[in-house]
Amino acid sequence: MIKEVKSISEMINDLLRTEAVIRDALFEELEALENLIEQGKQDNRISDDFAQELIEQIKKIEKFVVMNV
Repeated sequence: MIKEVKSISEMINDLLRTEAVIRDALFEELEALENLIEQGKQDNRISDDFAQELIEQIKKIEKFVVMNV
C-alpha cells in the first residue's frame, strides 16, 4: 500500500515537472513570436496596427496559460 502511494506521488510529481517544461517552452515560443512580429514591424513587412493586434493576442494567451496551468 505504501509503495503504491509513493508510486502515485512520483507520477504526480512527474506530471507537474512535465507541465512546467511544457509551460516554459510555450512561453519561449510566444516570446520568439513576439520578437518576429517586432522585427516584421521594423522591416515594414506588417503594419503597426496589425503587429499590435498580434501582440495583444499573445498577451491574452500568456494570461490564459498563467491562469489555467
